[in-house]
Amino acid sequence: MFSLESESLSPALLTAPCSRRKLNFISNERVVFMLLLSTVWTLVLTVVPVLISLGPNDYYLPERDWYTGDDVMRFVEPVGGLLLNCIVLYQAPIFHLNPSHSESPDAGSVLGLPEHWLLLCIFAIALAIYQQGAGFHSASNMFKNALTTIIDPDNNDDVPYDSKLHTLYFYMRTVWEHDVSHYLYAVGLVIAQMCQLYAHWSRKGSDALLSHSAVQSASLPSGDDVTASRFTRVCLFFSALSYGLLIAAVAINYPAGLIVGLVYVLVLLAILFTKLMLEYRSDADRGAFSYAHRPVVHHFLVGCLWALLFIIIWIIINGGIVQRSNSSAVST
Repeated sequence: MFSLESESLSPALLTAPCSRRKLNFISNERVVFMLLLSTVWTLVLTVVPVLISLGPNDYYLPERDWYTGDDVMRFVEPVGGLLLNCIVLYQAPIFHLNPSHSESPDAGSVLGLPEHWLLLCIFAIALAIYQQGAGFHSASNMFKNALTTIIDPDNNDDVPYDSKLHTLYFYMRTVWEHDVSHYLYAVGLVIAQMCQLYAHWSRKGSDALLSHSAVQSASLPSGDDVTASRFTRVCLFFSALSYGLLIAAVAINYPAGLIVGLVYVLVLLAILFTKLMLEYRSDADRGAFSYAHRPVVHHFLVGCLWALLFIIIWIIINGGIVQRSNSSAVST
């Protein structure tokens, strides 16, 4: 039995079969690879339906364009996204390497609740918001498409103008699809990702707490090594790039998204840089700024830098803060 609050772990403890299995849960390679999968999954299944109209468009006959391939992708995205994000969180050592949670209410507790249980509650609520937003978005988009085939003169020349139908279309498209569902979806995902960041960086749940000298002197097999490998660095590069693209894509397409995206990126960058600098200057972690030394932290840090770059380029190209639907540089 041991606590992650200890300064180092003995080589004998690290080489024990049970400890090696537990260390595997916090393998940097596994965590970063799952971060890459979850980010790419969300990026592809969110952005592709916006840019491309996917077929077939006859899932619901005799009407066409009521339910299409885009709707299928929007339905599948949160299902896979929830699972992948849960895997990322569960691999945090806070769930595996601190048995004191179940023995002492004072060790790793907040308001009397074990830290990992409180984190799970927040994470579950965040994913519920995320799923609700995705569901509202899919439903409102699907019904909006069906309504479009009725009120659009290009599809129905015989249908007279009906102000109530156009008001209903605006209600579906603007209020629910663009405003409510988008921000429910985004806020839920952001809170879930902040839970991941905390779980993998908290002083009671960060692999940085495992002394590098102890790990190296333990002569662990390569599969249990928690130091950054080339595979980890490559996966981290693409996961951070994908995260930056995701933030930028969301900012460009959401109502007032560029302003919200800039605020989110700048605030998160300020928090991460400040915390890393404090740890670096206090000698708590002299490798804080070494690439892939803190892989989950660096995923969000570098991803925000990419996002900031993409957003600035978009603003320069369009000559200001312009949403994609109003951009002269993009044909909509």
